[in-house]
Amino acid sequence: MANHDAPQVVTVEQRQKAYAAGYQTKAACDSIEYSSFIDRRENLTAKKTAMSINETLSYATEQTSQEMGTYRFLMINYKLWSVAIPSIAAQLVIMLVETISMMFVGRLNDTFAIAGVGLAIIFMNVTTMVPLSGLNSAISVLAAVAYGKKDFAECERVLQRGRILCLIATVPLFFIAISCGSIMTAMGVEEEVANHSQNYSYFFFFALASHCQFDCYRSYLNSTGQ
Repeated sequence: MANHDAPQVVTVEQRQKAYAAGYQTKAACDSIEYSSFIDRRENLTAKKTAMSINETLSYATEQTSQEMGTYRFLMINYKLWSVAIPSIAAQLVIMLVETISMMFVGRLNDTFAIAGVGLAIIFMNVTTMVPLSGLNSAISVLAAVAYGKKDFAECERVLQRGRILCLIATVPLFFIAISCGSIMTAMGVEEEVANHSQNYSYFFFFALASHCQFDCYRSYLNSTGQ
């Protein structure tokens, strides 16, 4: 009967094999841990790279949006000024005509003439220039609407109808202009001052009638951005 309580003898060769197997197992575990560390580091690097790319793209997009916003702002201002500057220049020229008239009349050293021309300028502005300017403003609005719809034929029709309406409107305004002296006298103005007002308004009306046709074209061109 065998004795199971007897100690087992482990040889040196068996110990060496056990040590070798343990060393290989430890090396394999270290290799796996190292590979896992490399993978984690690569994943972290990839995430950082992706975040950096996203931040760069976000910054570039933001800068591009700001630049596009600035560009649109400048273009809108340019278009507005391209339309506004001719209108401003035209109004300044109209005011310059009145200023030059007063300067030439002032050289006559005649107080009645200066007073008469001053009253005539106010009278003509209220009774003739304001209605004609209103008609031309309507041309500008209607032409701008038609131009926005790309209906160029309608733009031309608006211009032609506007010119005809302004020409028709000058007929009653002419009778108002030649009645300037009578209206001034009825309002209590001295007769000599009223005569100077009558003379100025009579000749100024013919210039105003031709200017009205020119103003039709100006309103049309401004509304179409030309």
